[in-house]
Amino acid sequence: MPLNNDKAVALFEYIKQLCILRRTVVTDVRKQPHMVWIKDFPAASKDITWIERNSTEDTGSSGNLLFQIHKPELPRCPELPIELNEWIEPGWDNAQREVICRQALERNIVVEEDVYLPDEELTKETITRTETYIERFEEDEQRTASYSAWLEQREAWRLQIPALTKVRDLFAELYGMYNELRKDPDRYDLMLGNGVLEDREHPEIHHPILLSHLNIKLNSFENTLNISDAEQAPELYMMLFSAMTDVNNDLIRDDERIAKDEDIHPLDREHCEMLLQSIAHKLSNNAQYVPENGEDDDTQARYVIRWNPVIYVCRHLDGSAEMTANIISDIENNGSVSGSLCDILGEEMMRDGQQEEAFAAGD
Repeated sequence: MPLNNDKAVALFEYIKQLCILRRTVVTDVRKQPHMVWIKDFPAASKDITWIERNSTEDTGSSGNLLFQIHKPELPRCPELPIELNEWIEPGWDNAQREVICRQALERNIVVEEDVYLPDEELTKETITRTETYIERFEEDEQRTASYSAWLEQREAWRLQIPALTKVRDLFAELYGMYNELRKDPDRYDLMLGNGVLEDREHPEIHHPILLSHLNIKLNSFENTLNISDAEQAPELYMMLFSAMTDVNNDLIRDDERIAKDEDIHPLDREHCEMLLQSIAHKLSNNAQYVPENGEDDDTQARYVIRWNPVIYVCRHLDGSAEMTANIISDIENNGSVSGSLCDILGEEMMRDGQQEEAFAAGD
């Protein structure tokens, strides 16, 4: 490489390292401001609609939409029949509580009785008294039948609540992300990541390596959140590799280029999985890739990359380190410094480099 190019590369390498030093590298996705694992999404919910991102799928009219989630309303518990009001303990409309039915009630009854006073006219007088007796629940067949029918309706209602509550909790978490991004769009990004890299010697390393940007919008009329793919190309989380010891970033540069050039989506079950396997093989001889729902075949492997997609909010990065890395790559690959870069570097530096080249050549 010509000497002036070496100087340019050295300068931009220095700038890149300064940019990296200014950043705080988050190595554990669980420490990001917000995050939710896709594996924890409720399964088979009519309130969540996914658009497949396999390479063979055509998204059609859905465009960049990835998934949408509707906040479901919780249905009310079936009303208690009037004849059961005094027999059922309060809390019957709480799905997490068992119904408590009283088996007996103490009743009072007023009894009238005529008595004759011991006088000459034998005066008759009516007196009243209160008597107590026990009424048992099962004594009324219509009441027990009504109770059985209501219990059946309530059980059908109760079984709906956990799944709906889980969707509502997920909606609340995603709404928190939406609110954070809405309040400070220049500070935070919404990301989709896959290929969670773990270093068993350093448990603080726990972060996805293939990333893509997402957009999130609220349809307030339908109470629905729409999460879609942004226009940016996918990327590898190279800062994570830079923060790790015993890892050669240069070996993974080709995969970084492939991810961008081939627009590999983190949820593409074919191409994404191939990419993650390739990275695991290049990362170390002591690394393994674990597919979705797979088991660790090599429990002694230091590095593990797992298919475990996650949506999270992170602080916005300005991209300066990546920009300088691309400049360095262009200089090294093209063998010369472009005119625009010469203007940035200054004519004097480039002239000095050319004079050194001429001297080295013996001119």
